[in-house]
Amino acid sequence: MIILYKGNYSQCSKCCISRKLGPRSKTKMDLYTLLLCISLLFIFLRRSSARSLPPGPINLPIIGSLHRLGSHPNQSLFELAKIYGPLMTLRLGFVTTVIASSAETAKQILQTHEQTFSDRTVPDVVASQPNPESTLAWALGDSRWRNRRRLCNTQLFTVQRLNSLQHLRHQKVEQLIEHINKQGVSVSQVNIGQVAFATALNLISTTIFSKDIADPDFSTAQEFKDLVWRIMEDSAKPNLSDYFPMLKRFDLQGLRKHIRPSYMRLHEIFDELIDKRMEARASGSSTRSGDLLDVLLDQCEENASYFSRQNIKPLILDLFIAGSDTSAITTEWAMAELLRKPEALQKTRRELIEVIGSERAVTESDVDQLPYLQAVVKETMRLHPAAPLLLPYKAKNDVKICGYTVPKNAQVLVNAWAIGRDPKFWSDPFLFCPERFLDSGLDYRGRDFEFIPFGTGRRICPGLPLAVRMVLSSLLSVYTLRQHPQQSNQKMELYIILLCISIVFLLFKPLFHRSKTLNLPPGPTGLPIIGSIHRLGAHPNQSLSELAEIHGPIMSLRLGSVTVVVLSSPDMAKKILQTHAQSFSDRPIPDAIASMPNLEASLVWGPSDDNRWRKLRGMCSTQLFSAQKLNSLQHLRYQKVEQLIEHIRKHCLSGSQVNIGQVVFATTLNLIFSTMFSMDIVDPEFSTAEEFKELVWKIVESAGKPNLSDYFPVLKRFDLQGLRKNARLPYDRMHEIFDEMIGKRMEARASDPATRNGDFLDVLLDQWEENGSVINRETIKPLIQNLFIAGSETSATTTEWAMAELLRNPEVMQKAREELMNVIGSERTVKESDMDELPYLQAVVKETLRLHPAAPLLLPYKARNDVEICGYTIPKGTHALVNIWAINRDPKYWDHPLTFCPDRFIGSKIDYKDGSYEFIPFGAGRRLCLGLPLATRMVHLMLASMILSFDWKLPQGINPQELDMQEKFGMTLKKAVPLYAIPVMR
Repeated sequence: MIILYKGNYSQCSKCCISRKLGPRSKTKMDLYTLLLCISLLFIFLRRSSARSLPPGPINLPIIGSLHRLGSHPNQSLFELAKIYGPLMTLRLGFVTTVIASSAETAKQILQTHEQTFSDRTVPDVVASQPNPESTLAWALGDSRWRNRRRLCNTQLFTVQRLNSLQHLRHQKVEQLIEHINKQGVSVSQVNIGQVAFATALNLISTTIFSKDIADPDFSTAQEFKDLVWRIMEDSAKPNLSDYFPMLKRFDLQGLRKHIRPSYMRLHEIFDELIDKRMEARASGSSTRSGDLLDVLLDQCEENASYFSRQNIKPLILDLFIAGSDTSAITTEWAMAELLRKPEALQKTRRELIEVIGSERAVTESDVDQLPYLQAVVKETMRLHPAAPLLLPYKAKNDVKICGYTVPKNAQVLVNAWAIGRDPKFWSDPFLFCPERFLDSGLDYRGRDFEFIPFGTGRRICPGLPLAVRMVLSSLLSVYTLRQHPQQSNQKMELYIILLCISIVFLLFKPLFHRSKTLNLPPGPTGLPIIGSIHRLGAHPNQSLSELAEIHGPIMSLRLGSVTVVVLSSPDMAKKILQTHAQSFSDRPIPDAIASMPNLEASLVWGPSDDNRWRKLRGMCSTQLFSAQKLNSLQHLRYQKVEQLIEHIRKHCLSGSQVNIGQVVFATTLNLIFSTMFSMDIVDPEFSTAEEFKELVWKIVESAGKPNLSDYFPVLKRFDLQGLRKNARLPYDRMHEIFDEMIGKRMEARASDPATRNGDFLDVLLDQWEENGSVINRETIKPLIQNLFIAGSETSATTTEWAMAELLRNPEVMQKAREELMNVIGSERTVKESDMDELPYLQAVVKETLRLHPAAPLLLPYKARNDVEICGYTIPKGTHALVNIWAINRDPKYWDHPLTFCPDRFIGSKIDYKDGSYEFIPFGAGRRLCLGLPLATRMVHLMLASMILSFDWKLPQGINPQELDMQEKFGMTLKKAVPLYAIPVMR
């Protein structure tokens, strides 16, 4: 119950305050509850005398028109102005407020009657800071204020001063880029507002102190950053004390109490920085930095009568609070509008390239020659002014405007948001259109009242020159983001990075060099910077196949700064892989793979012109993958396949479904490991992910992701997406495991020279002893790693696709099973020696490799010199991709190319080993897959054993013809949806 006293005001106030209001809440409902209570409390107060105020809505008792403001006062006032006109009055609590919503009325207030409105209405939380009378933003417009403002205009924010400090701002932008490099388009999203805010803090702190004051890593909330955020947050909250001035002493919402410690702590930090600078200046041990702090201290010495140390701190605080927030907001809005309107971003990039070129970085001095970039910033400020109602003005006396009386002490708001969207001055006012500022005399420096995002007159933002430079710097540096926090699509993430990064590249070094005009093969027109990356999509093999239908079987694309030639026919593939094999014998190395230790010893990626590489390859062909060696180790592979069958048999007993891809991947790892080390490394029950299996998966995953460093080689050192870093740890750990295996084997051989398992490791160690100049312990590990990474993924993927096609085509499954029963029967297991008598099974595997090649574009080749092919010039350094996926589906060479039909290989001489270029799933020439003999044995053995041992059916409810056969492009062409099947005992 609330009791109203007719006695003195203080008694009534105490009664009201002593009642149980409950916990203070930040919600709008709690604020309205307080307002209603105040309405009852002050109902007895007299109404103000009637005056000829501008028109406005009818006010409620006590609260006036507070309820009309809503959560977006700028928009609410804009709508009210449509009813009551460009100059209107509202009573907000006990405060008479006049709102100007047109250029003409704004001019009356800010120019015609500038002297009358030179003071500010100071919010209660702002008034709680130390020495508020020394601030530039809020202080009275007296002589001291004018002197300080003049100092800012002539000493702090001159072109000369800002130019002298621009190198510091460039450093901060570079630090920001390094930070985002560490984060990586990790693959983690970037909050543009947060990054822009932190950058703005650093830009301001370096301009003032020549040093950072915000944590450049942004990983933890540094104290200073927290303080600035807290002040801005508290300052933005609706405060009853501002609407009911007599309540200020009570601080009902506790905002003044909450914000005061933040102000005090910031002043302490400034004191510490000032003390250090003064000590350095006094000792003479440090030269002048020439930053704003030096200028301010110089003024303290020269003009102590009106400028002291106590005046410096509020001035610095103004710069941080106002400058960081407004610059960050404008940058975030600009990036949002550019992402929303890609054509505007495209024009901005084009202008940068035309003006700056590709030979140097952008500097602040270039901005005058970048009218479209300036127009983007202006249009952002028009649509999204950081201070939509500017800062509030206060009438020093009664004044007549447009026939109405604006009374003394009235609060005056200029709705710059409404003026910026007034259709009287702007065509299509709600449309983001930077072109409206091209060839326009409109500017934000306060001369044009239809565009005043920084205010105008004597109260125009003094830091405007610095603010604009910071916005441009931030706009050119913020780039790694996703548009929506719930969006996980990798393609969208990469495209957003590419769109934004196009600008930021220009801050550093050239991304690409304009080469002399070459007679390249035809191809699609590329966009500036990104070229044709956007055309690749989620399925590059399919996209390139469609482009080849337009541009021909040999075409060129620019992917980022890399020239790529794509071959999509057997004839063109033969040109690259046979006719000009020497010229295309090298490989461009993906950046994630470049992190592999001893990369030069890799048979897959090592340089083919290296004599040691050729000897290693010859040794592997004759010693590791010969028929004799593989036959000698086949008993080990039989054991692993028997374990696979036993594992599936357990699923039969339980009636549960089997993840085909998972079990064959684990089995493949065991097959390779037993062939290499005569032992298992993966749990045969597949119930837990063993460390080694996880390492292989991590490497495969990192290598399969699109990487900006591969499209923009100049970015490799930054590792923007963190893929090289992510792959390095698994590579190193895998080498440690190999080291342990090698160490144990060498100890066993040393203790008993007769100990020989005859596996691949023994062969490699024997070769080390015999040919130490060719192979050693450090070259053995990359060889082993190649087998695991390439062999396990490709073999498992092919087996899963084969099972999917068989389940989708039951008649083919039946024919394959009948052949197995006829040749092997049900009394014994499948042997590798049976394969020559199983032509239909071989045809099934071939048809699977045709439709679903594990490497649909093979591995990339690289031109070692300029090469002429079909009248076109392939320049040195060009990457070459052979789209075997497209070749395998070309109706010129295959009847019904999209149909799974193993019978096409029955009686056909086409094979993946005889150089038939219409069917090269393992490549061709000197770069032909070295492990092909082992891979084909593993796939045939696993597939035949699963078909012979079990009947298979799809999970309930799945029609064979409706089985999802979508592809997922990566390091290999995997099945997008894992294949689950139910085994049935035969």
